[in-house]
Amino acid sequence: MQTHWSVVDSVISSYISNDNLEIEVLKTVGVLNLLNANDLIPTEKLVIQAVKSRKKPSHRVSEVIDILKHKKRVLYDRGIAGGLCLWPHTSVDLNAAYKNAERAVADIGPVSVRIKSYLDSRPIVARRHYIETGNLRHFEIQYLSGSEFVQSTLSLNEGVDGKIIIVLCDSRQEREQALREAKSVNHAQIIVAIPDPLHNIADYLRDILCWEWVGKNTLELNSDPYASEEVLRQQDAAHTRLQKRISDLIDLRNYSGNINFKWFSKGEPLSITTGKRLLKHLSKICDQVFDESPKVQNELINRQNLSTAASGARMSLIRAMLESESKPNLGMPGDKRPPEMSMYLSILKQGNIHVEGEKTWYIQEPPHDVDLCNILPVLRHIEDLLKSALDRKVPVKELFAKLRKPPYGVRDGLIPLLLAIYYVAHRQEIAIFEDGTFLREVRGGDFYRLIRAPEYFEIQHSAIEGIRASVFDQLIQVLEISQTSGKQDSRILDVVLPLCNFVAQLPEYVHKTKKLSQGAIAVREKLMSGAEPAPLLFRDLPTAYGEVPFDITQPIDNKQVKDFADGIKFYLTELKNAYTELLERIKYAIFEAFDVDCNSEGRNSITSRADNLWGMVSEFQLKAFCGRLKDQHLSDTKWIESIANLVISDSPTSWDDSDENVFQYEIAALVTRFKHVESIYFASKDIPKENNGILLLVTQAEGDEHAEVVYSLPQEEKELTNIEEEIQNLLMKHDRRLSLAAIARMVYNELSDTVKEPDKKEIKKEN
Repeated sequence: MQTHWSVVDSVISSYISNDNLEIEVLKTVGVLNLLNANDLIPTEKLVIQAVKSRKKPSHRVSEVIDILKHKKRVLYDRGIAGGLCLWPHTSVDLNAAYKNAERAVADIGPVSVRIKSYLDSRPIVARRHYIETGNLRHFEIQYLSGSEFVQSTLSLNEGVDGKIIIVLCDSRQEREQALREAKSVNHAQIIVAIPDPLHNIADYLRDILCWEWVGKNTLELNSDPYASEEVLRQQDAAHTRLQKRISDLIDLRNYSGNINFKWFSKGEPLSITTGKRLLKHLSKICDQVFDESPKVQNELINRQNLSTAASGARMSLIRAMLESESKPNLGMPGDKRPPEMSMYLSILKQGNIHVEGEKTWYIQEPPHDVDLCNILPVLRHIEDLLKSALDRKVPVKELFAKLRKPPYGVRDGLIPLLLAIYYVAHRQEIAIFEDGTFLREVRGGDFYRLIRAPEYFEIQHSAIEGIRASVFDQLIQVLEISQTSGKQDSRILDVVLPLCNFVAQLPEYVHKTKKLSQGAIAVREKLMSGAEPAPLLFRDLPTAYGEVPFDITQPIDNKQVKDFADGIKFYLTELKNAYTELLERIKYAIFEAFDVDCNSEGRNSITSRADNLWGMVSEFQLKAFCGRLKDQHLSDTKWIESIANLVISDSPTSWDDSDENVFQYEIAALVTRFKHVESIYFASKDIPKENNGILLLVTQAEGDEHAEVVYSLPQEEKELTNIEEEIQNLLMKHDRRLSLAAIARMVYNELSDTVKEPDKKEIKKEN
């Protein structure tokens, strides 16, 4: 308005005239221009009525308007609208430009094709259905020309609840053909509407096209802001006139007035005369088509696209279902109302899904008579889809797509929650795979990935029946596995999950080592492979260690079942003991390096020696080694693991076979350093009186020297005395000098062999 006022002020102030009537006409037109109201268009007739008086008759005002338009050129006629506007002297002749546009767009072609871009294509909501069920369902609006309608194959895109096809006809003959064709459209979710022919809209459409042509092809508008603004104003006015005319013919949102269409649904004519009746019929269609749909009154989750906050709340609720099923309110505080709590109350609590049992809370399929949210039909459909696939894995993406279709029509925001409900209620029957790998335990993070990328996940129903069930029942008894489901029916995951979890929870070393029998390695690899539960149990595990797979079509061979179960138990025991055996080998290497017996007395001896030496050394590794050796508060297992961890700088639970070989070398070298320092310490004067060690020191003439402190235990005193007497008797039989030389040489050679370090190259070859 500010721009228009500047134009009005500029024109009137620059106009010099002695005729007051001319000034009054200009002011009247200027005011009407400023109002810019569609119902107060400044036509010549309206200006005459506003200005005329007894002294200014109508013919006189008309003469003045004609002079201002054609002689003085300060008024401009806006063509089809019949309106006038003030116009300063500019370089653009819009009247001529408009006539050029009329010649350029003389043939606008079929109106039904050109008019589509000006029509309202916003979808229409089935309101009553939404209020009663909580499902917001939209009907798309598609405009087709008569020829397009006759030639096209009508269908719905994925995720579309319904469609209203409006057939635009240019002639009565074309409309009659469309009416005949509409009777052959037999789709429950598609409604066909055929309005009157559009031939009387052509002038309105041509006016828009002309002004658009002027705006695009009149280059002088770039340097004339007044003319450019007028062209935009003319375009808006033309659009307004066209929309008003269209609303008279094609207005689906006319809730009170009549809609003069011919309506068809499934080939039958409908009596729809108002927008209100149209909405009623759309809801009726949704009631019939989606009669098995859940009725969830929670707009946070029961919608196609969730907000970030709603998506996070849904994930929090699913995580609570997976991890806190046994707690009231799934462990959520009852005095707070986060969005996930509202979802819980409106679906799991209201729908009798999370209920309190005799001992704990649990998630169930709601009984039919208390299924207030109509969740049960969807859960039964999921079950049917999985069971009908037999042993085939069903892609989650495929499952989601089928839940979207009638008669369920589940919204995308709700689908993951319903799948989580079904999984928790049947978790002993359901196997979930990610990239083909069986997930032994499904937690919140797994479901988060499933929601974000369902194309990478598959689901399989793993309950078993018939002959397989009999084999399964015997395996349950022989393997002494308790059924976690608490039910008597056969559930294959009651066997497979404990076996897979047993192997998964073994130390990482057991997953890596090859120091096992071939059967144990084969069983380990099969249980860690993430294979499908049924083939894993009945085919892969028996063949892993040379047994014949079960033929589930033949009668049961009880001996085969017993042999299979005994074999599994044997190899699982071997896997279980693998880490313990590693610790035993580590322990033996430590005690052998210190040359003590592998028992509690030997550990006490090592601890005492390390305690004596610990305060004397400062080198980091040797001091840390002494600190680990002298720790009396650790159990034998923790003591061994502590020493092994120091030597290799990694816990033995994570070792592989090469780490054990390196340990054999490193412990020997470290104990040799320990003994060297110990021999120096023994030669000092600060030896405790209770110390029972003896320093052996042998030096050759060329200067090569070996020394070692040898300890004896009190309980070895008798045996030590006997050995001493035997050596003494040998000395008495030979020359004393030669005997001592022989003893010195023998001790020297023994000490040389003790301190000789293993060859690192040989260790690398072993690895």
